[in-house]
Amino acid sequence: MRAWAEWFQINLCNDAAIQSMVETSASWVRAVQQNESPRWLVLLGGSGIGKTMIANRIWQYLKTRRDFRSKGDYDPVKLYWPKFIDKLRDGGHYGLLSASYDWPFAYLDDVCAESMTEFSTEKLHNLMGSRCGKWTIVTSNKSLEQIAQLDSRISSRMIRDGANIVEAHTLDYNLR
Repeated sequence: MRAWAEWFQINLCNDAAIQSMVETSASWVRAVQQNESPRWLVLLGGSGIGKTMIANRIWQYLKTRRDFRSKGDYDPVKLYWPKFIDKLRDGGHYGLLSASYDWPFAYLDDVCAESMTEFSTEKLHNLMGSRCGKWTIVTSNKSLEQIAQLDSRISSRMIRDGANIVEAHTLDYNLR
């Protein structure tokens, strides 16, 4: 466990929630390394607890893999969802959205953090639907229950197909 915490560059703080996040994330990375069936890694919980830090570290690793690049016009990039949805609303990034449906790996950071509208909900649902059976990392400051209240289709996608999911309830690192 400590070796994985060092690899993720995260302080465990003797905190069971952070340890669970590290264990779940390590399991997902091992599945990628062993070429197991693709699945999702879903990290849920409050702000400042290390979700994005862990996901960023995994993303850096994934970018070194030979199978990372896309066969399409756009290579995979981290999609910071609130900013990405703003770009879509403004009429941009539709090529990137379409390409992300087929990437070998995808990273959706901070989903459901924006003011959810019918537009943003539908775009997220469509993207998540297209990502079934593909390696996907998702982070959110919302709980699974809160996401289900926004749109049960989205929460359902998060838990399907053997997804590695953890909902961490712990104190923000900045408040320790």
